[in-house]
Amino acid sequence: MRRRTEGRLEAIVEAALCVFTRHGYAETQMADIARAAGVSTGTLYLYAESKEALFHATLRHAQGKSLSGEPLPLTFPGWTGAMGELKRFSAGVSAWPRLSAALTARTRPSAATLAAIAGELYDLIAANRRTLTLIDRCARDIADLHNVYESGLRDRYITELERLAARLPHLAQPTITARAFVELIAWMAMHRHGDRRPLPAAEDEIRTATLTAAAATLQH
Repeated sequence: MRRRTEGRLEAIVEAALCVFTRHGYAETQMADIARAAGVSTGTLYLYAESKEALFHATLRHAQGKSLSGEPLPLTFPGWTGAMGELKRFSAGVSAWPRLSAALTARTRPSAATLAAIAGELYDLIAANRRTLTLIDRCARDIADLHNVYESGLRDRYITELERLAARLPHLAQPTITARAFVELIAWMAMHRHGDRRPLPAAEDEIRTATLTAAAATLQH
């Protein structure tokens, strides 16, 4: 087992997170990660045996899980193991209690309820932004990852919202409206952080404006 240089593994995995998120899985090379981490490619292989192993570690790191007890070099548990990690993550972020309550209620949701539904999704995405951004960027390159992400997370959010939108008779295009609602929140809570032109506003102001706009799509 290799002796650790204090903080180096964490720096390497953080660099990997940035590179995978920027370029996707297929386009990322170990040399790219080594360059971003400020180490040689040879040194990188002392910490992770392969790009697959580093991606799996990055998926865990993005969730805030510690890698300090892992033996070096990091090994890859296979895509079954990696997908197990993703499924556990998905199970933890797939609940949408306020929307579920609105779907079981017999009354039409109020403007306050719609805003609360929007806020719940916004906060869920924002709290897990680094992991979701990594998965969203790399899913197009890894078939198993794509399937779990699309069916377990993204499609579930959209499908659940479509069910609510379908119950609002004033909406001419409930499916389109539901998609717009989810995509607006996803962009503002997650994707905008990669925008080269950051919004000139505080986070709470951005959140409030986003929730107002999202709720309005279901009210008219």
